[in-house]
Amino acid sequence: MSKKGLSELITTVLIIGFTIVLAAVVMTWGGNFVRNLTEQQAETTTTATNCLQMKFDIVSVTIPIGATTTPVTFKVTNNGDKTIDGFISLVQHSADETSEGLDSDGKSTTKSGTTDDCAVEPYATITCVINPTTAKAIDIETATSPNVDSLKLIPMVGTNGCSVDLAKLADITTA
Repeated sequence: MSKKGLSELITTVLIIGFTIVLAAVVMTWGGNFVRNLTEQQAETTTTATNCLQMKFDIVSVTIPIGATTTPVTFKVTNNGDKTIDGFISLVQHSADETSEGLDSDGKSTTKSGTTDDCAVEPYATITCVINPTTAKAIDIETATSPNVDSLKLIPMVGTNGCSVDLAKLADITTA
């Protein structure tokens, strides 16, 4: 009687070896997946905690009388213990009663310069560091300045915006 194929012992060893290799691959992938998920959740939790500790006031929001493209200037005081890294600005227009937060391409814009090294195009993410217990004046360039009613600011930690619940709303006055 002639035997053909692998012996039972060799087959068993190959199956066990294949199982060990497969388990190692799955454990490596699973470990990286869980590690990345944990790091993302830790960053989200840190941002949320820092946001809850933020306290700021909009001291003033002004626009020059008769302006057509003059910037809306607002002054913010950071009363909290955390540094504010910027704001998401939402400008309310009296002409159409709508709030906008993005440019015409649906993207936030960032630009630096002018008053206290902070200025942006309208409806944008404002990158501007305000340390604890300090105040800063910031300009928002808008082509529809005469129709601007109010300004809503949402603070940012790093590049992440905080909850809308932390937003402050201020009416705009003419100067």
